[in-house]
Amino acid sequence: MVKVVAIVTSICSAGRFYEEQLKELFGEIIDVKLFSFEDNSISKIINADVVVVTTYSIYETIKKNIFNECEIVIPNLTLSKVVLKQIKKIPRGTKCMLVNSSVEMCIDTISLFSQLGINHLELIPVYPGINEILKLDFAITPGESKFVPKNVKEVMDIGDRILDTSTIIEIVLKLKLEHLLKEDKFIEYSDRVASNSYSLEELAGRTNKLESQFDILLKVLDEGIIGVNAKGVIFAFNDSAERIIGKRKDEVLGKIAIEIISDIPFNTVINTLQSIKSKLIKINDVYIDLSLVPVISKNKSIGAFAIIKKFKDAEYRQQKLRLQLLNRGYRTKYSFEDIVGESTIIIKTKKIAEKMAKASSPVLITGESGTGKELFAQALHMSSLRKEFPFVAVNCAAIPENLLESELFGYEEGAFTGAKKGGKLGLFEFAHMGTLFLDEIEGMSYNLQSKLLRILQEKEVTRIGGDRVINVDVRIIAATNEDIKDLIIKGDFRKDLYYRLNVLPLNIPPLRDRGQDILLIMEKLKLDLDSKFQLSEEIKKMFLDYTWEGNIRELRNYIEYLTCISEGEINVEDLPFNLYNSTKNTNKINVNENTEFKEFINMAGGRLSNYLLVLEQLVICYKNRVGIGRRAIAKIFDEKNIFLTESEIRTIFINLEKYKMIIISKGRGGSKITDLGLKFHNSL
Repeated sequence: MVKVVAIVTSICSAGRFYEEQLKELFGEIIDVKLFSFEDNSISKIINADVVVVTTYSIYETIKKNIFNECEIVIPNLTLSKVVLKQIKKIPRGTKCMLVNSSVEMCIDTISLFSQLGINHLELIPVYPGINEILKLDFAITPGESKFVPKNVKEVMDIGDRILDTSTIIEIVLKLKLEHLLKEDKFIEYSDRVASNSYSLEELAGRTNKLESQFDILLKVLDEGIIGVNAKGVIFAFNDSAERIIGKRKDEVLGKIAIEIISDIPFNTVINTLQSIKSKLIKINDVYIDLSLVPVISKNKSIGAFAIIKKFKDAEYRQQKLRLQLLNRGYRTKYSFEDIVGESTIIIKTKKIAEKMAKASSPVLITGESGTGKELFAQALHMSSLRKEFPFVAVNCAAIPENLLESELFGYEEGAFTGAKKGGKLGLFEFAHMGTLFLDEIEGMSYNLQSKLLRILQEKEVTRIGGDRVINVDVRIIAATNEDIKDLIIKGDFRKDLYYRLNVLPLNIPPLRDRGQDILLIMEKLKLDLDSKFQLSEEIKKMFLDYTWEGNIRELRNYIEYLTCISEGEINVEDLPFNLYNSTKNTNKINVNENTEFKEFINMAGGRLSNYLLVLEQLVICYKNRVGIGRRAIAKIFDEKNIFLTESEIRTIFINLEKYKMIIISKGRGGSKITDLGLKFHNSL
């Protein structure tokens, strides 16, 4: 079936030229009808499958004569690669006329040259009716030689501009003739035509821009675009601008901008020649992100462009950029399938967590150190509706207060000494639409807890040193290995923040309560570490009976240790120091014989051997009349291959102080054992 293509132009010759191009490509598949102002055929009713209208200004004039069902194409024009090559051979800095039928067409052609990388010439627009014509010997014209002044000695007629590849493809698609794009003549045409890949900003800095240039740019940009001339009269107003401003084109085109849209300071930009970038204004109760760019020629402004977008749309675009940070590590590695275990308690915990994943409410994960709280946090994210967005993790106890604040909230340039130029996005902004995991939340200072509470309530953040409020949509997952309620009683944690975080509580069971899971996890760790050793049934029983105060982290330490020392069967004497001694000593303690310390022994349970190891170091320091801190003890244990982390020692210190067996000092003096602590140590 023959498709009908209508071509609407100012003059008849231009229409015939475009008809030749289309017939060369489409042949008898299309029937071309020509309409122009020159022969007054423009007044007829236009009905075709596709209507090619050479400029937006023509379209605005004749759109009432076009059937609503017609597909409209506003073409992008370009040059052939042969012509482009000829122009580029002209010596750099050559001053020449650019001759066309009107000032608009001159500017249009100069704009096209810039898009195609022709910016080594000084082009002077010349057109009928111009008052002053410089005496130049050389002129370039796109098929308008009749307008070249008589005094010009050399004329390069580059012929009419041709339809670019994107326009041909658009016509093909709107005619539903996609199969033609595979034919050789379409491929050859694309090879002959020069392409343009310049952006709006590049064009703004290197060429004059007026109405016809803007016709091309609208093909690329989604933002609302408003163009005014030197007098502030609106000549361009795209569909997005209609949607954002709430006014139709026919209401604003040809009108003075300040009378229609007084909130956009066009006059300021035109008078000062200075751009305005990302200014927040309010139009019709909607926040608009506005940028203004002046159009400058010979140090004078000949107009300006406004680029507008709704603030929420700008936020969405920012989030697309944030997603690129996924390639920098803000992603999850683990899902619920990676949580190894068949015990009833871990299966129940996983089912509860899977249900929590579907919500967006905050989750507070509790559990001893090393139980896998971050593993569960990542699995929650991976099973949530936010899984395509960032997962950002931060340890609140590992970062000093001032640094943690700047990490979480970001800062503006110059906010403090050493601040990066341009400022820095905070982790809340990075995690927008995703999940922020706050590990060891109990380590966050009281001051920061207040700021975190406000963000959770208001869902907005302000960078340090800034005054701009940034909306953030972040799911919070917090984790702690301490009893937050005890910290609330001591005044170290805000009660209101606790209840804000504890909407969905999730407790991770310790490894000692998971039975045979210990052996399953051990086999998984052996596989990960490519371990060659084997455990006898006796050793397996010892592993099952051990208390695992450090939980999975401690188990991994032992597996890594055994991997290093042996590739055969492990004997009892091969076990690390504290694992070996715990299996020897725990059964020697008779609770009934230590009634004074019965409550403490029950609290310590199977971890009592670790308490004794710490007390032993405190006794040594007592005899030497010095104090000692948990870091120093951790270093001693590391040298002796005793697997107790600093965090585990910290928990032991807290419990020993609770039962009045030590005095914890935050100064340089270190912590000291009490008489009660000495009595307990000596009794065992």
